[in-house]
This record gives sequence, C-alpha cells and structure tokens, in this order.
Amino acid sequence: MKVLQVNTHSLFRSFPCAVLVCCFFALLTGCPNKTAAPPAKSPAPVRVAVATEAKVPLEILGTGAAAPIARVEIKAQVSGIVEEVCFEEGAMVEVGQVLFQIEKRPFDIALQQAAAGREKAVAQVEQARALLNKDRAQIENAQTILGRNETLRAKGMISPEKLDQTQTDVKSLKAALAADEASVAAAEKAIGVADAAVAEAKLQIDYCTIRSPIAGKTGEILLKKGNLVRVNDVTPMVAINQIAPIYVNVAISGKYLATIQEYLAKTPIEVLASALEDAGEPVRGKITFVDNNVDTAGAVRFKATFENADHRLWPGELVRPVLRLEATATSVVVPTVAIQPGQQGPYVWIVKSDNKAEMRKVKVGPAVNGITAVEEGLKLNETIIVDGMVRVAPDAEVRVLDDTKKPEGIGK
Repeated sequence: MKVLQVNTHSLFRSFPCAVLVCCFFALLTGCPNKTAAPPAKSPAPVRVAVATEAKVPLEILGTGAAAPIARVEIKAQVSGIVEEVCFEEGAMVEVGQVLFQIEKRPFDIALQQAAAGREKAVAQVEQARALLNKDRAQIENAQTILGRNETLRAKGMISPEKLDQTQTDVKSLKAALAADEASVAAAEKAIGVADAAVAEAKLQIDYCTIRSPIAGKTGEILLKKGNLVRVNDVTPMVAINQIAPIYVNVAISGKYLATIQEYLAKTPIEVLASALEDAGEPVRGKITFVDNNVDTAGAVRFKATFENADHRLWPGELVRPVLRLEATATSVVVPTVAIQPGQQGPYVWIVKSDNKAEMRKVKVGPAVNGITAVEEGLKLNETIIVDGMVRVAPDAEVRVLDDTKKPEGIGK
C-alpha cells in the first residue's frame, strides 16, 4: 500500500497555492450566519356581520311538567250491575256524554212504591179534610143550639142541665175539630214525604245513567259490562283528564320574580313550551297563576295555560318552558356566534376601517333565535367578525370574505 505524501513547504512557496489554501480553510471554518427575513403574513380570512338594532325579548328558561286542568274519577252513586259501557277506552268524550248504564229495574220498582205511597197520602189528606168539614158543620149547628138554649134558659123555659149539656157538646166538637185539623196537617206532610220519596227514586234512576262531567280523554276502563258496582267504590270506573286546554306547571328561579311581576302588571307574559323530545315549534300559552311563595329550593312556581288543540302536550309530560318578556326598547344586536367568552368577560372582534382587527369587551343582554343584544361596548353599524376568529390577533390585518350578511331572526 502506497502512502501519498504532500510537501506543504513546496505548496506555500507559490502564492496562488497559498490563496487556495486560505479559501479551503475559510470553507472549513464557515462564514457568519445571516437570518433571512420571513415572508409577510397574509391577512386572516374572516366573515363579518353588521351590528343592527332590534327589540330583543328576555327569555327565561324554567322547568315544568304538563298537568290536566281537571281530572275526574268516575264513581257510581248507586249500586248495581253495569249494564252497558257506552264509550271506547281512551276515547275523547264531551260534557254530558253517556259513559255507563247501570241496571234500572230495582230503582223503577222503588219509584213505583214511592208513587203508591204518595197516592195513599193524598187519599188520607182527602179523608181528613172531609172529617174536618163535617166537624165544622157540626160545630156551627151546636153553637146555634147553644145560643137558642141560652135564650130559653134566661126565660126559664129549659133546665140548667139542658144548657150545660149543650155547652159540653160544643166543647167536644171543638176538640174534635182541632184533632181533625191536626190530622189534615199530618196527612199533608205525609204527601211532602211521599213527594221526596218519589224524587229520590227518580234521582236514583237518573244516577243509573252515568255521564261525563267534563270534556276530556278517558283512561283505562276498570269496570266492564256485567260487573257489580257499589256506591263510592275506592276504585273508579274510569278517570277522565281535561287536556285541551291544559296547564303547564312552571318553576323559575326566584331571582326573576320581581321582573316577572313588573311585566305581569302591564301585560300578559307569553310562555313557549315543548316536550323534551319534540323538535317542532314550541306551543304558545300565557301565565295564568303565580304562587304566593318562593319554595325552599329558591324557585317560584307558575301555571301557564295552553289551548293544546293538537294535543302536543300530555298530562305528566316533562316540558321545556320559556317565559318570553317582550322588550319595550330597541338594542344593538349581533349574531350570537360573534360573542366570545374571555377571562375579563365577553368580547367581540371589530373590523376597523383600515381592515385591522380590534378586540372589544362588551356587556351582553338577552339572546333569542341566534341573536344577542349588546348593552355596552358596541355601536350601531359597526362591523364584527362572526367566523374565522381563531386566526385573528389584535391589530392584525384581516381579509373580509365577500358573503357578509346582516343578522337574521330579529327586527327584519
């Protein structure tokens, strides 16, 4: 193996070679680093909206459940056999509609007996009145005889005994007349008792036909045809719930009580409600009752009444009630998506006239339908960013995409 030997002394004897060596060492040691200028950052693309004015109602979310305005448990007022069930289980029924028919025959017999008793009482009254009239005639005759005998006795034409007998006859007839008058009065009262018995018998017959006292939806039929029903059984024959209109029992935090009372003093408060699993438009009702205390949980309870003609609300169903307090003044409004949470409170990004972004702290008010009222920190017609905020920095330039829209949903 051959080793190449370089004679450095001979290399440095030549100037050109020295220059080459210097260049070689310069490459080995390197040159001072110079940082290249970064490319200019492009403006962040954003979508914007313009702050407008509108009346934004205050919406207060509560908890609640639907409840029937009336619930009636149908029970029999007479005992007997259920002869007929006159409705379908679960059907809607109207006021006065026949629900059950109880066997009438025992009550028809009772009515006949009461009517016979009344006829007997009427006959007794007639008999007593006839006796009374007879006694009155006898008394008139006896008093005439007594007057004549008193005249004859004064002339000495009859004996004292004869006059005494006449006087005794008059007194006896008066006593009989009083007794007959009492008999007539008792017989007339007997007619009243008989009339009451007839009315009671007729009422019992009416009770055999059971009618619905309210309009509503029936539940399960618990006593079928052929069953024996007794007066005021513990188990009802059927229960009926009135569901149109219907109540929603609402619980709201007590902190809103003063505001709600202030609104109620001026105008009815609208309540929007929908079942938890109902994605459709909420139904609309109004507050019709405010409880007289705040409960131990710090909630105040209301009742809202809904027409519920389409039966979307069902008794016992949990619902989402929202109290809507209509605004009386306009506010500056922006899309709710523009409101950003921050450590110092909510804020929005403003696009200034030089297309640079500004972070602006705001005080927000009510929000509804994707629109939020801004009470402080924003002026009408200012441009705010609604999309692309993650790329934005204070005083950074932004590029507004050409699809800007005004807020929708309020104050169109």
